[in-house]
Amino acid sequence: PAVLKEVSGLFEGRPLHGEDLIVRWRERAAYTERLQRAIVQKHWRFFPWWYYQEKLEARDAPVWRYDVLVQAAYNLSAILAALNRIYFSNLEYKRLSRFVSSLEVAPQGLDTRLRALFDRDEKESTAELERLVFDVQGLVAERFPDIDLAIEWAGRPTPPGSREAPTQP
Repeated sequence: PAVLKEVSGLFEGRPLHGEDLIVRWRERAAYTERLQRAIVQKHWRFFPWWYYQEKLEARDAPVWRYDVLVQAAYNLSAILAALNRIYFSNLEYKRLSRFVSSLEVAPQGLDTRLRALFDRDEKESTAELERLVFDVQGLVAERFPDIDLAIEWAGRPTPPGSREAPTQP
């Protein structure tokens, strides 16, 4: 993550001296399609809280749920940054509104929706996570239809919209 943070600074910063050198570095560090694909594939990992939500509500696991939400927010941000050819690192991830406003390809209302993951009750935040994953999945599929965007957990498909069958007594 530190290297990505440094490279992002190369593009976000303003040269104070040696502008020609900075321009050459930027050209050499241009975001390629190969890198886009690699970042999307690396970060297309989500624990499907929506799938297990009914069972997990009884587990009293708020810390785990927030960890799932944080990891999902990082992964969604990295994927969207890749789609937009913007270097992203979750190291000291701040200035969310500025980051979101820099994205040309992003779900509608992304800033508010990412914040909603943490500002709402469990059911609402889980529903928003599911919608965000679904929306980002559509954006990725539009750009890279050949990338496998299946979401599975423990060997079973758990895409947005699916739910674990209720356990029978």
